[in-house]
Amino acid sequence: EGNVLGWNKEAAIIFQKNEAETLGSSIYQFFNRPENEKLNALLKTSHKEEDTTETKKAIDLVRDTDSGSNQILNLTAAPFMTSVGHKSIFILAIKDITEKVRERRKLKEIQKNYTLELKEKIQKRTIELKNANTSLHHKVNELVSINKELDKFAYVASHDLQEPLRKIIMFADRISEKENNALSDNGKRYLGLMQESTTRMRILIEDLLSFSRLNTSERKFERTDLHSIINEVIDSFKEVINDKNAEINVDVLCEADIIVFQFRQLIHNLIGNALKFSKPDKAPIVSIKCRMKKGDELNISNVLPDTVYCHLSVTDNGIGFEAKYKERIFEVFQRLHKKEDYPGTGIGLATVQKVVENHQGVITAESELDAGTTFDIYLPVKNMRHPIRQEGKK
Repeated sequence: EGNVLGWNKEAAIIFQKNEAETLGSSIYQFFNRPENEKLNALLKTSHKEEDTTETKKAIDLVRDTDSGSNQILNLTAAPFMTSVGHKSIFILAIKDITEKVRERRKLKEIQKNYTLELKEKIQKRTIELKNANTSLHHKVNELVSINKELDKFAYVASHDLQEPLRKIIMFADRISEKENNALSDNGKRYLGLMQESTTRMRILIEDLLSFSRLNTSERKFERTDLHSIINEVIDSFKEVINDKNAEINVDVLCEADIIVFQFRQLIHNLIGNALKFSKPDKAPIVSIKCRMKKGDELNISNVLPDTVYCHLSVTDNGIGFEAKYKERIFEVFQRLHKKEDYPGTGIGLATVQKVVENHQGVITAESELDAGTTFDIYLPVKNMRHPIRQEGKK
């Protein structure tokens, strides 16, 4: 019925009303009328769900405060008790995300302005190139040089961010160790949140550095047995594999000319994703296969028909994703899940795609929600020493 039966201190802070003022009143009166339909739908949906742990829904609502400003709240509803006087009782968990949303909007605005400015510069530069009397070869070399400088700048900028971050982490640890007894409960909570944030930022910077190195590092191709690299990566995940009782099957028959450290990162990210996005009630099974095939045997675009490719596939039985996201997953900072559920920075698959591009290869992803994922990678093979080994043939 939407009547308030309980109201904690955080709710009192958010709505500026104490529990005594709210008990027995309708929850709908605290939100703008157009938003009440969403709130009503949330409660109805939660009412239909029996499993309170797996079926929590979340919505964002806007409300006008008494001061005339807007407040953006994130709501999650879950059944708390049933069959109490033939009525259902819900817990409505509410977070004030106003500042987060505002910061996100500011960031988007900054990015938008930066993109517009960058587009203007590119357009201006394009016109200059068209009108210039300098040779095309000279201009291409100049653009390549600028690109390298931008990559170096991104690397240095990310690298320099680590120094102040290390100090923040160090001083936060010292406060936690030596001044913990002097802190209030709120102070300890804020310190814990700060340490969690700095840890996430450190991981993000490290991933950015790894991503930027893919452009700045020397690309030295070596003829390598892919099986040996895959086994090295599997060994590095030994503890996770044991903890999850995972099974990794490897059937790799390829040698290829690769940038070894980049290919190792590619395999590390794919296996790491397969283990991370596994089902909680099912042991992960990962299958890695590799065969050599000519381009005209592959039913995909962007491959050369007369070129021999090393076709590497990585398949898992994890949670999967909807097919509409199969292009989006390769974009930097794109995440399909909340970081609270599956930690990460959203750079892993962007790194995988960049490595494949550095090898002049092609990568595709096929998946269904709750039915696992398959990544197919096609790397051109240069200077073949061995005949193509077909599946089922020796």
